[in-house]
Amino acid sequence: MSEWPGVEDRQAREALLRGLATSVKTWQEQGLSYAAGHIPPFASSDEARAVRVLSESIETAEQLRALRLLLGKCLSGLVHSALVELDGGGGAPTLDVRTAADGRSLGVALHEEWPQFDPTEPVPPQRLPRRLP
Repeated sequence: MSEWPGVEDRQAREALLRGLATSVKTWQEQGLSYAAGHIPPFASSDEARAVRVLSESIETAEQLRALRLLLGKCLSGLVHSALVELDGGGGAPTLDVRTAADGRSLGVALHEEWPQFDPTEPVPPQRLPRRLP
């Protein structure tokens, strides 16, 4: 099975990508909570007003499903863009992401592997996360 170049710690690489996927789902749900009218106690007056406007405009389950889809896609796109930057695709130098514990590299092309972890994408069999033999 093919492996991404420079990976010294496959477990840490997958943990990073799974953690990012969890963050996408968490913030997607937070956006839906806003749409349901839940105003967090730390919200500014502008944010509270925005929550009220949004929650008053969502009237159907179809609208809520559409918001869920679009929030997920936007958040996933942000994660992908950040990974592209880490991988040097945005013109910045490639960053060698390493574990804090032992300095082992997570390798390159994190953004290429993101779709396999992206919670907004269906996972057909050919895109299942790669495993070490």
